Amino acid sequence: PLLAADSKDAQALALAGEASLLRRDPNRAVSYLASAAALDPDNVPLQTQLSLGHLAVGNTQLGISGLHAAAARDDAQADADILLVRAHLSRKAFDQALAAIEAFEKKNPNSPLPHQLRGIARLGQSNPGAARQSFERALALDPLYFPAANALAEIDMQDNKPEAARQRFERILDKDKTHLQAMLAMAQWAKFSHQEKTHLDWLNKAARAHPKAIQPRMALVNELLVKGDKQAALVLANDAVNSQPDDPVALNLLGGVQLALGDNPGALSTFTKLIRVAPQSPDAHMRLALAEIASKRKADARATLQTVLTLKPDHMQAQDAMLRLAVEDKRLEDAMRIAHQLQTQHPNSPMGHEREGDVLVLQKRPDKAFKAYEQALAKGAGSAGFIKAHRALTLAGNPAAQQKLEDWLAQHPKDNSVRFYAAQHYTQAGRHQQAITAYQALLSQAPNSALMLNNLAGLYQQVGDKRARATAEQAHKLEPANPVVLDTLGWILIEQGQTGRGLEFLQQAHAKAPNVPEIRFHLAAAWARQGDKARARLALQQLLADAPDFSLAASARTLLNEL
Repeated sequence: PLLAADSKDAQALALAGEASLLRRDPNRAVSYLASAAALDPDNVPLQTQLSLGHLAVGNTQLGISGLHAAAARDDAQADADILLVRAHLSRKAFDQALAAIEAFEKKNPNSPLPHQLRGIARLGQSNPGAARQSFERALALDPLYFPAANALAEIDMQDNKPEAARQRFERILDKDKTHLQAMLAMAQWAKFSHQEKTHLDWLNKAARAHPKAIQPRMALVNELLVKGDKQAALVLANDAVNSQPDDPVALNLLGGVQLALGDNPGALSTFTKLIRVAPQSPDAHMRLALAEIASKRKADARATLQTVLTLKPDHMQAQDAMLRLAVEDKRLEDAMRIAHQLQTQHPNSPMGHEREGDVLVLQKRPDKAFKAYEQALAKGAGSAGFIKAHRALTLAGNPAAQQKLEDWLAQHPKDNSVRFYAAQHYTQAGRHQQAITAYQALLSQAPNSALMLNNLAGLYQQVGDKRARATAEQAHKLEPANPVVLDTLGWILIEQGQTGRGLEFLQQAHAKAPNVPEIRFHLAAAWARQGDKARARLALQQLLADAPDFSLAASARTLLNEL
């Protein structure tokens, strides 16, 4: 009854408006807030909230004029002034922002914030000199005002003055040795300067100085995950949740680590708690959906994704996940419908066209898929989009595919993703010399890549290049426990007559990857060459029963017939 069409309770209407904003329903929020504001026209915070609602639904002029009016009447807190300035900045209306900052500064002459905002506006006008002066003025008023120090450090970095940037953070730490943002900035500066140990030291210092802070722990967890130390990352993520049990960021961090570790039940539990803490967050529900997908709980995942889309109908990640589930279930028409929906709701994104191409490939329509991928490329699909486009063109049997690949590499000589794809493509097509050239180019930029060395060694062996064994040995030195590297080196040794040593490497490879058909074939062939024909025959029979269509199946059948 409080929310009847003719309700006269401004407070109830205002609360309903705020609730609608939290539910991401700005149109309904504006309706409630407009009714409340009409009942209480002198309530400046309410008028401000209504103006924000107008901005949220795209009524820019109404929103701006409302904030102007609220700022003119708000003599004390100046909240409307700040929001007005930020609204102008977001629209890149820098002259209007500067005018609003002047009014804001008169109300707060001793605050660094007007100068900070003025600096941002000056940067927007491509005037870094004036911006620097504004940020310096902000720091003069408050030497610990980190946003200004950080902005100045960014200008220093653009001017190629990294030491000046570092000194700005050090000056803050001289005054406050546990200043969290300055400590994190020092860590970031060290990372930029390739000082890995110093980078980690600063993150650890920040974590120790701020036991409940999530930021340093999140950064440390990400570093540990990159290094492959997932267990240490899990310990840190658990510490973050233990110190802040209801912090959404901490819960999200822990759930992400659990997913990375394959602890799907743990991730489900963590993300379920995250939803209890943030029930209106579409991203929280999205995280749960990802855990449900990883747990093969498709029906639950679809229901959770539907919740995400109810909260935010254009949630791109949820739409993409729905599309992928449809593809898995072979509901290609549903997948295509979602792809077209992505194109409509996100017209500037390449994703909708890229997904349309993916579905068309599955429908065995590669020529149409190529056209969809071309549209995705026009909207910024990049290397991944080009690779898909080239595959579609190749599947369609279009003779222009080869020229397009060469043209792309000529126009993007540092695109290692496409060059690596090209090397694999040439290898599969039997164009070994072109593949060798591609891998050599990749190695010139990454000389310690065991993967590139391994693949190059295999190609050298196929064309009879004497560099095969030395290249394989180099890859093995870099990654001595990698089963693929062990397999390549072992097989090269077998083919070069070193059966005993080659068999040793192949057995190591098989012990580490017992289900890889190519390794099983090489091991069986080695036994055959060693004279253990019965063992080789049994191994080949089992291999062809398990993987009748693997890449070397024809060679395996030939060898089995010979035996």
